[in-house]
Amino acid sequence: MIMPPGEAGTYLVHFTGSKEHNVRLREIARDRGWSLSEKGFLRIGEDGEPLTGAQAELRTFETEEEAYRFLDLPFIEPELREDHGEIEAARSGRLPRLVTDADLRGDCHSHSEWSDGIHTIEQMAEAARRRGRSYQVLTDHSISLTIAHGLEPSRVEQQRTIIAELNARFEREEADGTAPPETPAEGFRLLHGCELEVRPDGALDYDDALLARFDLVVASVHVSRRQPRAELTRRTLNAINNPNVDVIAHPAGRMIQTRDDLDLDWEAVYAAAAATGTALEMNGSPHRLDLSAERARRAVEAGCVLTIDSDAHNTGELDDTRWGVMQARRAWVEPGVVLNTRSRAELLAWVAAKPGRVGA
Repeated sequence: MIMPPGEAGTYLVHFTGSKEHNVRLREIARDRGWSLSEKGFLRIGEDGEPLTGAQAELRTFETEEEAYRFLDLPFIEPELREDHGEIEAARSGRLPRLVTDADLRGDCHSHSEWSDGIHTIEQMAEAARRRGRSYQVLTDHSISLTIAHGLEPSRVEQQRTIIAELNARFEREEADGTAPPETPAEGFRLLHGCELEVRPDGALDYDDALLARFDLVVASVHVSRRQPRAELTRRTLNAINNPNVDVIAHPAGRMIQTRDDLDLDWEAVYAAAAATGTALEMNGSPHRLDLSAERARRAVEAGCVLTIDSDAHNTGELDDTRWGVMQARRAWVEPGVVLNTRSRAELLAWVAAKPGRVGA
């Protein structure tokens, strides 16, 4: 579509909005005496037909903001243009301030070569630090997921030592001014976590004593995916209600075009996650994009907090948080409900409060 210079506003609105959103805008325009198309606003007469001759008038705008303003509406972000309540929210001043990439302070889900990743712990940490993050959580798989080389407890302790040594080095470099220029003012730290497998019987891979030593724990269901809904839901709720589990990773367990969603009682999952403050992940891996935008919006309505994570298995995939942000924006997600928009200290305080939230 080629458009005249300086007239892009209505073209952009038209081609980024759904059919339903555009129909609503046309109705508003018609009530005001205008016919709206991608080419602009055309003055119409009482019979609804475009005026001709000296009375003909076409109004065009350079920007989307101007096009919406002509209808007495604030700018509506492209991701919201679905006729899912955005017109009403715009009129009443309730449009969300959508989360952006810049809002993320860290990433709560990533892997190294110790399980099924490609790069070393140090390489993953350095790559995250050079992206300006305050923290990256290393979450290699737990013991029973043998296909992903899950870690035995002794390996967990070895990993803990490496992470402590790296963080000591990062602290020294920040103190002596040799840290990368992208390092944020609060510094960068690699946090020690795990991706904890929820076994077919609902048990968790590590005992509570070991889990309590991690900085953050994400839990997930990978195996026995064809169990009945009640059993799959029970397994997920076991993880949510554990005092040491902080995030449910890719909650639907889907792989796009490969694995269907888990058959869960989603309302029960939302209720338990909201009650315990257990975050539900928006996984940015382009193979997953899980939670979906529809489920994420319902989760927030139910009072849940979210994380937006990369699930990176190499340094390049650390950028996959952007796909999670795109999904979150479609879900009307604001920064305040995303756990990893918080500072490192705030994140760790949220984690430390989990036992109190579940009464443990």
